[in-house]
Amino acid sequence: MPEVSVFVNGREFSVACGAGEEVHLVRLAAFVDKHVRELSQSSGAQAGELRLLLAASLVIADKYLDAEKEISDLHQTVEEAKRKANSEVEAVGPLVDTVAQRIENIAVLLENS
Repeated sequence: MPEVSVFVNGREFSVACGAGEEVHLVRLAAFVDKHVRELSQSSGAQAGELRLLLAASLVIADKYLDAEKEISDLHQTVEEAKRKANSEVEAVGPLVDTVAQRIENIAVLLENS
């Protein structure tokens, strides 16, 4: 199992991962590091490393849950649009049948005249 060195808040960590996941793991660590550094800079005072990691985890979890909710809302919107489209197609069906019957009636009248 490969090990990758990642950096968070200036500290190096060795993390094991599955084969082929190294680049993804480095990107994840960079994402966490970005949030830890932002929190560290915004806090002004030097917060403890554990507190920074917790705060960054909460910020990331909040973003994740917001994105999950947005995705769920979009799925619901798509499903509602599908149902509406299906009901509109069902409503148009009889109208198409009526128009087709009228066209056939006109064709018969033209043939007989």
